[in-house]
Amino acid sequence: SAAKRKVSIKILTRIDITSRKHVIEVLAVNKRVGWDAVEVRHSEQPLRGYVIDDKLVRLREEKKKEDYKEGELINDLYILYEIYDKDWVEWVEKVFWNLYTNALPIDARVKDLESIEDLMLDIK
Repeated sequence: SAAKRKVSIKILTRIDITSRKHVIEVLAVNKRVGWDAVEVRHSEQPLRGYVIDDKLVRLREEKKKEDYKEGELINDLYILYEIYDKDWVEWVEKVFWNLYTNALPIDARVKDLESIEDLMLDIK
């Protein structure tokens, strides 16, 4: 895997009550490889994609059938973009790093979610 080859992986994602367990599973990679290969931070943001080695940006756009008038879209649609243009890749990297450095670290977000879950249990 990339982590075994000492490749650092930064993930910026929305972490909520339903996705928290998946994120913790992703972070388990760090224990298996013996170093903090994967770092995750929480941010509500619309972009979905990857930046790879300062050379490539892959983005995914989702079109949901229910968001359109009847007959406009037959099925849900996923559009994939691959961008190799150096200027665009550089710009997307800057956007990522801006969002990442201002995002909430995973430990703080998980702690917040656990306190919310505790409150929900107390209410029941």
